[in-house]
Amino acid sequence: MTFARFWILNFLWLMPLAAFVLVVYGRQRKKAMERLADVDLLARLTGKSRKGRTFMKGFFLLSGLGLMIFALAGPRWGSHYQEVTQKGVDIMILVDVSPSMLVEDIEPNRLERARREILDFLRVVQGDRVGLVAFSGAAFIQCPLTLDYGALQMFINVLRPDLVPVPGTDLGTAIETGLPPLITNPKPTG
Repeated sequence: MTFARFWILNFLWLMPLAAFVLVVYGRQRKKAMERLADVDLLARLTGKSRKGRTFMKGFFLLSGLGLMIFALAGPRWGSHYQEVTQKGVDIMILVDVSPSMLVEDIEPNRLERARREILDFLRVVQGDRVGLVAFSGAAFIQCPLTLDYGALQMFINVLRPDLVPVPGTDLGTAIETGLPPLITNPKPTG
């Protein structure tokens, strides 16, 4: 639960003061009535005073005051949807899947080490769109830019040397494939 005007709840401190005023007023009223006439005569003229009835009147008055202050604070329940704009970075990961990535100069091999590093990177990234380009002699987008890191992880797990049929290592083609369309084909300025 939240409150629209939380500061109004500070007025709940008025309730003990109001209770004190009610008690003092009741006693002064009783003393004023006793000065007016004898106690037995007052009982016959006004009827028996019921202490329970007076207590309930005070209780309902204080409860009403407390509930009114609570209502003025604007309590709110439930949830609401709010459209949030988020600024992030677009990241394309380029992975060489040529047979040279199976060399075991790094434990267990280069491709597996690259896969582990990318998965570690995905645990850190929050709110950025990430995509995957696999390349060898040619380059292909394995996963377009996405916020679904689970889907991207699935594509990373299937990287292997026979994924790209063209042999070699063409890094330039991989970079061109990973760039957004507006950057790869710039218009000449005149």
